[in-house]
This record gives sequence, C-alpha cells and structure tokens, in this order.
Amino acid sequence: MRAIQAAADNKDHIDEDIQVKMPFTQGPTLEETLLRGESRRAFWRSLALGALCRQDIVEVTGIGYGYVGQLTTQIAEDLVRFRSNAASPMGRNKLNGLISYANKYSEFFLDDAVRRLYP
Repeated sequence: MRAIQAAADNKDHIDEDIQVKMPFTQGPTLEETLLRGESRRAFWRSLALGALCRQDIVEVTGIGYGYVGQLTTQIAEDLVRFRSNAASPMGRNKLNGLISYANKYSEFFLDDAVRRLYP
C-alpha cells in the first residue's frame, strides 16, 4: 500500500522487507566474494551438488581436507561481507550455514552461464 501511495505521489519507495534480502549496493561484488578463485567456486558447487561434510567436499573437488576447513572459514566471512546488510546465516557451525545457502541458490552455482564465465 505504501508503494502505491509513493508512486501516486511521484516519490521513491524502499520496501524494507525486500531490501534486507538484497545485497548491499555499496558492498563487495559476487566476483570479489563468492566467485573469487577456482577453489572457492568448486567449494560452492560441491555444496550445491549435495556435499554435506568436509569429506564430501574433498571427494567432489579434490581439495585437501585441511584446506577445506580453511576455505569454510574464509567463505563464511566472504558471504557475510557480500550480504553486509543482512544477518549472518551461520551460527556456530559455519559449514551448515554455507550448505543451507548453497542449497537455496544451487541453480545459480550450477548454472551453465555462470560456469562458463567462472570456471
């Protein structure tokens, strides 16, 4: 209703419910965060394909077990930076938060065009 009134009054309207779900426009880009580097992209794609633990990620990506642990922390920080205007999806278990995010956006991470642009 507020959006309709704002349009009728020729004024801008920002829907707060939607804005909180959108990336912060002045923040880092997808390229600078989630799609930065082959290892990170392989990590996201493994989660989008259904990896549920470190060992699954290792098997899908070929990345070393210890490095997967480091990546989990780094990627969780990247996700928080990317979504700088939203609450962190992670609690104590960062991997579970990343799995949830990758599942929600699996079509994006596995998209053919995205894979061509960011192999």
